[in-house]
Amino acid sequence: NNEVSETENQNVQNSQITVGHEGSLTSALEVKILPVINASNISKLQQNTKFKVTEIINKWCYIETESSSGWVLLSKIPTQQLVFLDSSSNILNLCGIILMNLRFKECWAVWLFNNTVDLIIWVVNYMNNTVNSTMMLLVSIGYLLINIYGLIKWYKKSGYEI
Repeated sequence: NNEVSETENQNVQNSQITVGHEGSLTSALEVKILPVINASNISKLQQNTKFKVTEIINKWCYIETESSSGWVLLSKIPTQQLVFLDSSSNILNLCGIILMNLRFKECWAVWLFNNTVDLIIWVVNYMNNTVNSTMMLLVSIGYLLINIYGLIKWYKKSGYEI
């Protein structure tokens, strides 16, 4: 199949890769001589190979390593550095929803922890100048403030001392 999958196209749109991006490969990768799907492979880079992006054309980037250089699809370059925190945030959110539906007061603590993890994710993204990170950081701060307000209000209505 000579077409790039829709998932790869979506990854390219969400990509944080710019010229000068440096990283390490998470898996082996074929490097092409030209930025075309059916171009000849000129080398195969091994996992953990360090690279630097020197040029970007459409959904292709030219990378250089110590031993080789060539074109690869942007979607093949690893960008996600916060996978564990991101997946933890999703799991915590799901746990909070389940606890809320079962009417456990612990849902507030789970959501507070989830919002803190989410805030950490967006602070790191903001510091790395990723796309839309400023707005998402503000949203994350807003969610944390709403969570703290709701927690305080719930404790007051329940008769607990804060």
